[in-house]
Amino acid sequence: MRRSRSRPRLPDLLVAATLTAAAGALPAAGGQDPLDDLPWLRREPRPAPVYPEILVAAEDLGGALPVDARAEDAFRRGHLPGAVRPSLGACAAEPDCLRRSLGSAGVSGTERVVVYGDAAHPTAVGQLFWLLHRAGFAEVRVLAGGIETWEAAGGRLETGDARRRPEVFRAPAPLPGVDRDRLAARFGTGEVEVVDVRGEAVWAGEGGHVPHSLPYDFTALLAPEAGSPAGAGASRWPEPEAARLEIGRLGPRRGTYVDLGATFVVYGEGPDDPRAGLGFLLLRLAGVEAEVYAGGWKDWTAAPDSPVVQIVSAVELAALLEPSNPGLEADRPDPAVPVFDVRGELDHAAGHLPGAVSLPAQLCAERFPEAVPPPAGGGDRFATPVAFYCYGRTCIRSRDCSTAAARAGFRHLLWLRDGVPAWQQAGLPLFRSRPGEDRPVTSH
Repeated sequence: MRRSRSRPRLPDLLVAATLTAAAGALPAAGGQDPLDDLPWLRREPRPAPVYPEILVAAEDLGGALPVDARAEDAFRRGHLPGAVRPSLGACAAEPDCLRRSLGSAGVSGTERVVVYGDAAHPTAVGQLFWLLHRAGFAEVRVLAGGIETWEAAGGRLETGDARRRPEVFRAPAPLPGVDRDRLAARFGTGEVEVVDVRGEAVWAGEGGHVPHSLPYDFTALLAPEAGSPAGAGASRWPEPEAARLEIGRLGPRRGTYVDLGATFVVYGEGPDDPRAGLGFLLLRLAGVEAEVYAGGWKDWTAAPDSPVVQIVSAVELAALLEPSNPGLEADRPDPAVPVFDVRGELDHAAGHLPGAVSLPAQLCAERFPEAVPPPAGGGDRFATPVAFYCYGRTCIRSRDCSTAAARAGFRHLLWLRDGVPAWQQAGLPLFRSRPGEDRPVTSH
């Protein structure tokens, strides 16, 4: 009898593949890589992060020029010998103004500079760190521990005003900044990660945020200074590895995180918001490429064609739909506020918001622009408020679709971040899609 050859079962193949992948961690016989025949199991190794030398100890200042980030009265009461305190806050990160102000303070741009402040005001140190980079300094150091560690190490202080003569500032070209057009061309492309430092409550509030941005409070990376009184606000800089680990946990949901290999663009309320500078410093400390959109939210919203994403609650969205659909009793699209369900088609059919159009997320970028009806009586189609929702807070399809809509030119994006569950919890009606019948699944 002829013996038939048995075929390996699927689980056996999976086990074999797993064992083969694991063997990649072991030396192969004869120098052969066991993954040579399974290239799809390979992962390109990530380059090791490079942590710039930013923090310096008091004993390592050498001949560096100390630049004081504290208030003027604190500087006069006592500062590091030879320190300067340039008035840069009024320059709003304008390079020419920064360079003139530094020159007036006696800074030529050729010095090795070390920024210092006090443990209670790290944000001011971060802002000055960023402004010096913006002015043209290629390298800026920070005195770890600030003036407190200088005094603890026995360093002497000078009092009164700075004693340097004005200079002509002649550092190389200033650091390129991020303007509105450059940010508008890059958000949502994967090239950058956009971080809003105004706080989550403001980011999620009625004013809205830059599309695809994430909120983050960089002060969360600062550790309390050991021995400082409770509530004193004293803090110390984090270890670079720990900062990088925490930043890497930032994302729109658990399991979906930022790309630490991208350039992070940080923005605050406006040019005088020092929180953006702190973010820049801590990102650089963590070995992450960073830029600051100095104009911030004020500059973004000053341009009429800037897209804005606004998170709305179920009750707020229902109020926008009510005028054309009293009681939300009909399942008909609202031309004034089109609503898009970016879940799967079967889920849309099983229960959707009144008038919501099914637009599965994978088709959003391709089909969305044509799915928005032209305004009645003409007008600017791209000014139409459009709303997106999906399964809830853990679903980011609606976030991604609002980004795609913004990149397509639509400017008023409404994001029901809590999705269908929030709509149901508010007691608002859903509709099933059945031929010839619109039957509410839930009702008031």
